[in-house]
Amino acid sequence: MSSNRQATNDKQTTPRQSRRADNVEHLVAEFLDSATPKKMGTLVLEHADDYDDDFFDVLAAQIARENSEHDFRRVRVLDALRQYLRYVRKRVRAGETADMWRELATGAAREEEN
Repeated sequence: MSSNRQATNDKQTTPRQSRRADNVEHLVAEFLDSATPKKMGTLVLEHADDYDDDFFDVLAAQIARENSEHDFRRVRVLDALRQYLRYVRKRVRAGETADMWRELATGAAREEEN
């Protein structure tokens, strides 16, 4: 079990909070393993409906935990992810999901041209 997940499970949490912690861990791992911007963008958009307040609360708790453990590289990565996902959530709520998929496809096409 990862240290982040263990730390989350050490506190009294609800099953939903535990699932949200697992979701955050899974997304962060996939985000870090994404070899291309297209793969990362696809992953983020496929999970766009997952970014609710609970998700961001868990992510903020993980950032605080990493900061207290002085893992500043991971803090920067998680904070960047949080900012990006908030931007995605804002656009999804504004009905711009299809636009984001088009932007992803256009960017991927440009990348393949180069």
